Amino acid sequence: MSIENQQLPQSEPQLSCHLLIRPAAYVGEHPFGYKLRLAYVNGLADPRWMDTLSGPAQLKGHGHARWCPHCLATAEPFWRSAWQKERAACMSHGCWLVDICPSCYRRAVWSGMRFLSCKCGQHLIQTISPEFSPHLLSVLHRQVGADERWNQLSIDERWRACRLLGALQVHGLNGKPMKKASGTSVATERQLLDEGAAIIANGREALFALLDRIRVQSLSGDTVQIMGQAFPMLLRLIRKQLSPQGRRWLEDEIDAYVLSTADRETAVVWRGRGSDISSSIQGNARMLRVRPTRLPSVCAMVGVEPKSRRTRSGRRRLIVCAGDVARIKRGLDCMISMRGVAHRFGLSAQRQKLLAEAGLIRRSGAYMDGESISRLLRRLVEGQCRDKDSAGLDGISIAEAFRNLVPVSRTVPFIEAALHGKLGVFSGKEKVSRLDDLLVSKHEVAEVLCASSVDALRLTICEAAEKLEVKQEVMYHLVNVGLLNTSVTHAGRRATRVIDLTELERFRAEVEPLASAAARAGVDFRSGLAWAKRQGLSLVSGPCVDGGRQYFVLRCG
Repeated sequence: MSIENQQLPQSEPQLSCHLLIRPAAYVGEHPFGYKLRLAYVNGLADPRWMDTLSGPAQLKGHGHARWCPHCLATAEPFWRSAWQKERAACMSHGCWLVDICPSCYRRAVWSGMRFLSCKCGQHLIQTISPEFSPHLLSVLHRQVGADERWNQLSIDERWRACRLLGALQVHGLNGKPMKKASGTSVATERQLLDEGAAIIANGREALFALLDRIRVQSLSGDTVQIMGQAFPMLLRLIRKQLSPQGRRWLEDEIDAYVLSTADRETAVVWRGRGSDISSSIQGNARMLRVRPTRLPSVCAMVGVEPKSRRTRSGRRRLIVCAGDVARIKRGLDCMISMRGVAHRFGLSAQRQKLLAEAGLIRRSGAYMDGESISRLLRRLVEGQCRDKDSAGLDGISIAEAFRNLVPVSRTVPFIEAALHGKLGVFSGKEKVSRLDDLLVSKHEVAEVLCASSVDALRLTICEAAEKLEVKQEVMYHLVNVGLLNTSVTHAGRRATRVIDLTELERFRAEVEPLASAAARAGVDFRSGLAWAKRQGLSLVSGPCVDGGRQYFVLRCG
């Protein structure tokens, strides 16, 4: 006889003292089951006849009963207490218990049961008990994937986890999934276990789909929900139904789900718990080493759009996930002031703005993305870079070309010509980190500038100043006072004023600088104004005429 079936005479109920045969109760035998066995061995057709016996331990059971046909078919059968109090399954035979008579189709109650039969005469041993589904067998007795926490759980802990997930799948959060009224039915228990086992066996995707389905959607337009808003009462249900080990496993899975929602339209965050998504502005600002008030502007500067939620007080609270924090850190490391870019790369602030407007480099407010400038240099090197000896005698660095040859307005066409191979770029060093490290040919630069003009018959004001050999400020003054007519055209995405060559030739034919006319007559330029007045020359511009910086006169004859 096994230890489980060992008889304990001291546990015998008092009502057996009036009967001829008084067997001892087994360890783990249900009291109502002992009453059925006692009536059976004494030849009583109805166990309720023993209710008329006097004694302090009379048992009158009206609750539901369930049994395992395989266990009742053994040599020493008895009704186990575990069948009624614990799982609705027999783990020894891997099958579900039976609680409905297959003959009268009634749910079994103690008052209508006999030891080995129903009161209708149906033998309990002949009933068919459903076997465990393949999913349930796999999650109870085999390892599931590479989840070490699940593989360390006991059978009872796995059972509880499957039942909880199955209840959430069937009833949702609002349907009181673990209420006791539906917990005594074997069919209900079987449904919950099969549903939960299928979710666990199919991996995280199935679990995440369940969480998406039972999640309460936000109605206030928030892009972030705290855990209690998205899954009300879920954590309390987990703490109540699962053991500490099972709770840790399921909370880790929920952690993974929370992390997966970071890139969705509406994310879920923990509150008061460490997680990869933080709901603290101060914590995010501390990690990024910026002031909390600067966090929104910093996010905008590096191109990160943080999520937000509205608190109970009506304020907006920013939420930045761990991936966004890493992106912000990298972005802040790359963001450099325009002065810093000029010092590091040799690119002036005006040219930086033009390149940023053309999309060749990235700008955010008053800062430039240093990584985008480095990428532009790498594109210049990788695209059309040649050996430095090919530059010949007229080779100069791009930085020097910017200082002396290339007007600021021609920066974008110049760089685009170099990127598309129209301008040869020569490497002066193995590692290029500045514009000084790249060489170009003066002759090719002149050709590119000529070809990239706004129009062959029109010049910008700066180009016209070079052609007249005057300063740009003087040329702008001549245009502003109306001595030179201009038109507006677009170079790329920018509007610019241009001067037709015919208009420039007309001006040169009619007007000349006073210094040139005086020098032609052998007069010193300091005495040029007095000489012009004595000669009767007409002054068309100058300090005493229209406030100009330089005198111009009409040509004679």
